[in-house]
Amino acid sequence: MDNENSKGQPYMRLAGALLTLFLLTCITVYVSRLKLGSMGIWVALFVAAAKSSVVLLIFMHIKKEGKAVMISFLAAVFILALVIGILFFDLSYRAG
Repeated sequence: MDNENSKGQPYMRLAGALLTLFLLTCITVYVSRLKLGSMGIWVALFVAAAKSSVVLLIFMHIKKEGKAVMISFLAAVFILALVIGILFFDLSYRAG
């Protein structure tokens, strides 16, 4: 049995990514049961961002792509964070 899959990634790295995703899912379930108020949304978004980063870096091999792909990915993340921040800012100042 070989220690790498067809894409050249070691199985231990993939198993580590799988365990990380399981752990982050458990954290998501645990945090959903806590009474965090408005901070609950921020914690959930942070955990979701961490899970998507694991998927992008390990399974989609974005780390091995060229600079153009990495720059467009970071630009998309920045724009998404900006839009979510503006949305939460707007919602916090709306009346009832």
